[in-house]
Amino acid sequence: MAARCRLAARFHRVHGTNVRLDASRTLATRVESFANGLCFSQEPLAPGQIFLVEIEEKELGWCGHLRVGLTALDPQSLEVVPEYSLPDLVNMGDTWVFAITRSHNRVLVDGEEVRARSPPWEPFLLIERVRIPRDTLVGRSRPGRYSHILDDLYRTNVLPATARRSRIGVLYAPQPDGTADMHIVINGEDMGPSARGLPTARPLYAVVDVFASTKSVRVIPVDYGFPSLQTLCRVVIQKHIVHRLAIEGLDLPPLLKNFCQLLQGSILGPVLFNIFINALDMGLEGILSKFANDTKLGGAVYSFQGREALQRDLNKSEIGNHQLNEVLTRASARFCT
Repeated sequence: MAARCRLAARFHRVHGTNVRLDASRTLATRVESFANGLCFSQEPLAPGQIFLVEIEEKELGWCGHLRVGLTALDPQSLEVVPEYSLPDLVNMGDTWVFAITRSHNRVLVDGEEVRARSPPWEPFLLIERVRIPRDTLVGRSRPGRYSHILDDLYRTNVLPATARRSRIGVLYAPQPDGTADMHIVINGEDMGPSARGLPTARPLYAVVDVFASTKSVRVIPVDYGFPSLQTLCRVVIQKHIVHRLAIEGLDLPPLLKNFCQLLQGSILGPVLFNIFINALDMGLEGILSKFANDTKLGGAVYSFQGREALQRDLNKSEIGNHQLNEVLTRASARFCT
């Protein structure tokens, strides 16, 4: 599935007349008007595979927003790409499209109760039997004057779905009766089944309509492997330090504490992570290698005793609230010397 995911994580060569794709076919921009912005995934999606886009640019003066969905129509077979996904493409049959609005996106079946939102620090989003790494599903603000406020909005999922940096994905989850449900995911939260009874026997392509006030979107690749150590560390840091004011409760030297409190928004997380990861192997019995590109731990053992020592080291690497504070404290001593 990994190779197929990489192929699908870009746009199809067939698209609306007002769309311009970049060389990698991961950025789609509507260059004029408000319509003719239809795009498709390069390949059909696999069951449970999410096609995720981030809103890159908005355009004032238009009414309406991004539209996403699925279609069983092969884009290559279209003689003319329709002007609109709703209603034109849907009227061609075997197409299900959901119009994203500023706030009313959750879909409830009659009699269904509103499901409790899972905590945003959980590393995976679960949709029926589909398991997706959550950190990729949530956009992050760029460093700036108010970026820490935006990061808080992302974490609590109160950022409007149509805002810049919002990430919106579509997938289908197979059902026991042989059909599938289409799910829309907005900033790491499942909106519920927005369409039911989709045919799983036919290939299903993602549909992205860069419509009206949404001017440009970028495809975000999703890694379905195990979360890296960097991801797990970042999740714990975000869970316990959700704002710069929380740094006051850490047992850090005043110099380092003041430095961290002055950091802008999304820069704070990487700095704390670098402090954390640099001290992670302190107190371990053996030698664990840290791989910078994905920040994973690895080690080689040559005996039963070595295996037991490695396991003890890995157990020590498990992160809790008190351990986070302890490791940051130890690391700060190294940082300040």
